[in-house]
Amino acid sequence: QKKVSKIIIFFATLFLIFLIFALIYNPKKYINSCYNGLLTWATCVLPSLLPFFLITKILTDLKSLDKLFSKTNIITKFLFNAPSCAGYIFCMSILSGYPVGAKLIEEFYSKKIISTKQANKLMTFCSTSGPLFIIGTVGSLMFNNITVGYIMFLSHVIAAILNGVLYRNLYKDSIVNQLPNTTNTDYSNILSNSMTSSILSVMVVGGFIAIFYMIIDVLNGFNILPQFACFFDTILNFFGIKGCGGCIANGLVEVTRGCLDLSKLNLNIKTLCVLASGLIAFGGFSIHFQALSFLSKCKISVKFYFIQKITQTIFACVTCFLLCMIFF
Repeated sequence: QKKVSKIIIFFATLFLIFLIFALIYNPKKYINSCYNGLLTWATCVLPSLLPFFLITKILTDLKSLDKLFSKTNIITKFLFNAPSCAGYIFCMSILSGYPVGAKLIEEFYSKKIISTKQANKLMTFCSTSGPLFIIGTVGSLMFNNITVGYIMFLSHVIAAILNGVLYRNLYKDSIVNQLPNTTNTDYSNILSNSMTSSILSVMVVGGFIAIFYMIIDVLNGFNILPQFACFFDTILNFFGIKGCGGCIANGLVEVTRGCLDLSKLNLNIKTLCVLASGLIAFGGFSIHFQALSFLSKCKISVKFYFIQKITQTIFACVTCFLLCMIFF
């Protein structure tokens, strides 16, 4: 374990030094990349994410939330063998998108409502994108086809549920259904405390988006991502899909960029829909770092986190392919 940590630290250090070199080499280009990331965050992410962060934080802090838990207990226990709070976290994750699910898991863990094992299980089906991004941004704006957006969103939800069912018997332990005693809660400060917490969280998201926008341009500028693009092209060629490697490589770093690149290709709409659905389900490393910044407090397994994201991606691609065969 210590040996692996030293290797990770070594390569992380090399990469950070490389980024510093890139910024010195072409400061105007990469500062502008960071600016574009912040602009995307300020105009698209901030307005949609901040209200959800605030509302979910307030709901989590309210004593009456245990009544909401009890109504979802039968479903979450049957499907996922998970705590009853899983229904609430899943619904808010589906409605709000990345990384609200991870943020809620961290909040419930910090309040001792769920354990580390339960946090690992919850993230298998509570790490999802939302309808605003999938249907609105990707379907309507990028692909100019709202049907594509609905198909991708439906496949995304089904994939998350199937992923949760797949891991339902993993990490068995006692299930906590009730909120801890909150008789001493100062309700007069809930709004202000929730606002502070939400603003800090959404700023963390903005920082990740800005940095990863810059990282994509750096990796492309130094011809690193194109090498990965060739690797993905080789794999996709087995399925008769050509010219998508660069889009996949960009999407694995920042999912919005990958979906936008796919929408510009002159390929069969079914193929593009399946590939975009896979990228959204996986999420991209920008989203992973956002999620892990919250989930690390729960002491979750990073290895298992990526394993379950890969299985969720497979479920999303297969489900989207089947839905495309039905509706197109």
